[in-house]
Order: sequence, then C-alpha cells, then structure tokens
Amino acid sequence: MLDRQQFLKKMAEIGHEPTTQQLEKCDHYAAKLAQWNERIKLIGPATKDHIYMRHILDSLQFLDNVPRGTIVDVGSGGGMPGVLWAIFLEQPITLCERIGKKAAFLKTMVRELDLSSHCDVVSDDILNEKRRFDIITARAVTSISDFLDLTEHCLAKDGQYLLMKGGRYNEEIELATKKWSFDVELHNSLTEDNAKLVILSNTQRR
Repeated sequence: MLDRQQFLKKMAEIGHEPTTQQLEKCDHYAAKLAQWNERIKLIGPATKDHIYMRHILDSLQFLDNVPRGTIVDVGSGGGMPGVLWAIFLEQPITLCERIGKKAAFLKTMVRELDLSSHCDVVSDDILNEKRRFDIITARAVTSISDFLDLTEHCLAKDGQYLLMKGGRYNEEIELATKKWSFDVELHNSLTEDNAKLVILSNTQRR
C-alpha cells in the first residue's frame, strides 16, 4: 500500500520510526477507522484511501512539540490526534467526544489497542469537564476564538493549546486576539499545504 509506505518514510524522516508494536497498532487503527466510517462519519470520503498520510501522519508529525503533562483531545471524533498520540506517548490522555457513536468508536479503540492504562474517553461536552489539563488539543473542531471560550476552564496554570489548523489559521489568530492575549508559535504541516500546528501559551482574556 503506497499510502502506508509513504507514511513509514515520513515517520523515519521526522525521527519517529514506529516500533513493531506501534506499527501493528497503527495498522489496527487504520482498519477499524475505515470499517467504522462505513457506518458513522469519522473522516471525509476524499481521504478514506489516504488514512496513513492524511490522518495518522497528520496527527503524529507534531509529537516532538507535545510537552509532558496531561492532555485532553477535544472533539476527538475519529481519535485524531488523541488515539495516535496515546500509541506513541505514555502520558495521560483524555479523549472528549460528546457524540455517542463517535465516543463508542474511541472506547473500542482504547480497549483494542490496550491504551487504557493512560488513555480514557469522556462521552460528554467539554463544557461539563471539571478537570484541568496541561495540554488542550483539537483537530478541525471550531475557530480558535470559540475554542478558547469553550475550554478556558480546563486549562491548567501554565498550560498550552496545541491546535491543528488549516489554511485560515492567520485569520483565526487575528480574530482571537480581539478577545484574548497569548503567545503564538507556528509549525508547518508535512501533510497539507498552508496548514499549521498553532501553539498558544500564556492565554488570557483581554
């Protein structure tokens, strides 16, 4: 499979060549994602033949930018990036997904990939979460400004946002600065032109 081969090549280039066990888990995840996607929409139809590059690599390419600490993946959906990070990272990861069918997929993945020692699933709206996390992440959930509104109560002191954003990231950042002050750091995507990892720190309401 060319998609898988390209994924392995890129992972080697960024210094995260999977172990045998990690690759087996990625393979299992890819197969299950495709299977469940036939019943519930987890990924777009245009990307179903490119799961390794468009979704798995897209999630894993920023592993070096994930600090130590507790993580919550908000609107985790198909488990990107949270499930993939849990395969490669041992730190505590919570997958928050309010849609029941998607949460069921996430719970299945946590169980079948043997991730339950450090990864849990919350089938609820993030607004109801009482815990605070060192890292809050999301992939294609909502605008930066709205996302900060939804999650500020969950950010630990000195916590960071790691947000995977598309080509309108600059527009979103500019809009967010009308309500928020923050330090921003940008990292280029390997999988999509103009996409970025947006890291926000020292986030405060104006």
